[in-house]
Amino acid sequence: MLVDVKDNGFVATEDLSKDTLLFKIPGKRTEFNFENFYGFGEKREVGKKLAVKDEKIGFVILEPNEDESVLKNLQEKPPKFFLAFPESSFKLFSEFHKLLKEYDNKNKNAKIVVKVVNKEPELWVASSEDIKCGSEILVKFGKDYWMRKLLYKTVNPLEKLVLLIFLEAFNNPDNLPEKFRTFEHFFIKWRVWSQADCASFLQDILKVSVIGDFVQSIHCLGFAPRTIIYRMLQKVGALNPPNGSGYKNYPEALRTLAHQSRDLCFWPVQIGDNSDQTESMRKKMQDGHEFGPNATWKNYPKTKQVFMAAKSDNLAILQEVYDTTINLNAYGTCKLWTPLHVACFYGSQKVVKFFLSKKVIFNSKDRNGKTPLNLAEENGHTNLAKLLVAHAANESVLPDHCTEIRNLPSSDDPKLTSLEATINCKNVGNTAYKNKNYKSAFKFYSRGIDLCPANHAEMVILYSNRAQVLITAKAFNLALRDVNRALDIDPVHEKTILRRAHCYEESNPEKSLTDLDLLMYISVPDRLVNDRRNHLFLQTIVRTTKEATVEKKLEDLVIEDSVDIQGVKHSLDNIPMSALMDLSLEDLRNLDGKVGRYDGNDV
Repeated sequence: MLVDVKDNGFVATEDLSKDTLLFKIPGKRTEFNFENFYGFGEKREVGKKLAVKDEKIGFVILEPNEDESVLKNLQEKPPKFFLAFPESSFKLFSEFHKLLKEYDNKNKNAKIVVKVVNKEPELWVASSEDIKCGSEILVKFGKDYWMRKLLYKTVNPLEKLVLLIFLEAFNNPDNLPEKFRTFEHFFIKWRVWSQADCASFLQDILKVSVIGDFVQSIHCLGFAPRTIIYRMLQKVGALNPPNGSGYKNYPEALRTLAHQSRDLCFWPVQIGDNSDQTESMRKKMQDGHEFGPNATWKNYPKTKQVFMAAKSDNLAILQEVYDTTINLNAYGTCKLWTPLHVACFYGSQKVVKFFLSKKVIFNSKDRNGKTPLNLAEENGHTNLAKLLVAHAANESVLPDHCTEIRNLPSSDDPKLTSLEATINCKNVGNTAYKNKNYKSAFKFYSRGIDLCPANHAEMVILYSNRAQVLITAKAFNLALRDVNRALDIDPVHEKTILRRAHCYEESNPEKSLTDLDLLMYISVPDRLVNDRRNHLFLQTIVRTTKEATVEKKLEDLVIEDSVDIQGVKHSLDNIPMSALMDLSLEDLRNLDGKVGRYDGNDV
């Protein structure tokens, strides 16, 4: 034998050259099962199974015979990354990568290899360098062996995500079962997955419930599954903020400032040490986002300050920012907390009095069915609870009566029987739009809206798609009406928020920029969103005057409240969409201008 057992290890009995086969590892070969191998199935291969990937054969997996004396001495000291996984932070990805490189670079003189004997693959220990007689044999099991053991035992979804990236478990399509084919090269392709595929990856692979405690801990309750994956990759540092190259067209003096204020401060997770100045700025910018912004935050920047004031009982800030553009009944996506919920949770008595004086909805339910009164009582804010009970009495409302502030579908809506016809109208409309038959698309979307149950998810898509037809015709103000109807039902519908930003781009770039800023938090922003943000931000900086046609003061404008369409007079606040069908493009745009002035979309 080329090696001998000594002190629970092996030593060379003679000089050995590189790639010398030292001894066979005794055991039973097992078939590769993807789910069990990586711990996704019910049965986990958690023992001391050894696996080597051969270029021709694939994985050769051996269940060693632990009774054999040679196996008792075949061991490797666990590496650093196995003994102490890096803390879950923005440094996790880079630190784990460094630990893997450190393991790879560590000097070991033997490895496990595949040898085919009589057409049967076997696992052998072979020298990985020249070894002198009497030298200890140090076998490297390989980083994948240790990462799989970590994957078996960890319950931390962030650790699982990092391990799967470095294991490259989904990079070989030949190994993937049919149900996991969608996840091939997931680290590269996750952005193009459907929301259903993203939800499946979270549930089946990472064991994350989209309504569970982990998602709540990263402030993503109620967000789309793709956004949850995005936030996880951000949190571990696998994705980093933009590098500032998007500001190359900015004046040089503004580039650094724009990069800090528009990219780094909008990044929702930590980007530096707590002592770092940019990180301090980012934290201040992100304060209030933990409640989950959405389209109910009618004036997004000011509504964020309202939530912050509710948290800190800062009445001065609240009075300073409050105006009629703010919806005090806005709610956060994460817990469905209104500003009143927040104030009652934190015991902000001055702010609660202000909210009640503005006649806010005081008995709405959060995700757990709790009202502001419930939160005040549970957190020991007795005076606040008494204040709310007295207010309910003044409003002739029982204290335990609840109000639903969301627009939810009804299970007994008679239009549920026509849901299939609704979906057919949507699909036909989509085909017509793709074929640039816009009038037909508009007609079928409108028909689908008439058939659709109130507040149904399909209604959101129909309104949003019909808005896109109007956007194509550059009837942006009419499109905004459909956009806002869709967002009243689903205030985190990403495509609809993007369409609203498009509608405002010419008439009110600041509002357009605000919607794009909102998408930075609630969605996975693509290059289009980033490029439009950069362009509009520069526009708002350098623009000092408006065009002559827009400079006209609002009070000088004649704002009509009705319009004549083909001999029929219609109120501008309720134009039937069927009346638009036979208008020429010029007439449609003229009507759109009147609607914009009536709705005040340019202010």
